[in-house]
Amino acid sequence: MYFVCLSFWKNYHVVLIRYRSSFTSRLIQAPETLQNYYTTIKNYILSFKGVKAKSSWNYENFNKGRVQLVKLNIKGKTLIVNLNLDPKEFNINKYHFIDCSEKPKFAKVPMMMKVRSARALKYTLELIDEVMLKNGIERGETPEVDYHMPYETNEALAERDLVKVIVPEGVTVDEGSIVFTVRH
Repeated sequence: MYFVCLSFWKNYHVVLIRYRSSFTSRLIQAPETLQNYYTTIKNYILSFKGVKAKSSWNYENFNKGRVQLVKLNIKGKTLIVNLNLDPKEFNINKYHFIDCSEKPKFAKVPMMMKVRSARALKYTLELIDEVMLKNGIERGETPEVDYHMPYETNEALAERDLVKVIVPEGVTVDEGSIVFTVRH
């Protein structure tokens, strides 16, 4: 979040500017532990035969044909993994998942796991095995691809169109504007 101070002949106006981050930009700015979890999970999913990854602005999808198997997202310091499993079939006391079946955008992947620890990673990999077993997908060789990315600032990511700068309507920010950074 940034505040911009625009000067108009000694009058100052403070305007709030926000950033809308893409999945890739959130991954770039994620801590190393989250990037480790992401690398492990992505390599594991892609080890199954015929599974393809497709990245969009908000998340990364893993499909086999037209069947959505897993959806990855990042919120803060947490890797969110949505799985194509019925939450009613699993023990919530063991897996600590969230049932998202009531939300339309998670209709195909209603079981949500939050990966913040090694144990959550282990349980998520177990559940990925269940997804693949349910869909009859065999496991092949695990690729050893490193998906770690070096950290970049919001400004650098905005130049690469990985972050959208949201400015209130009618306001233009030029080189004469003073920008104050505010972290919450």
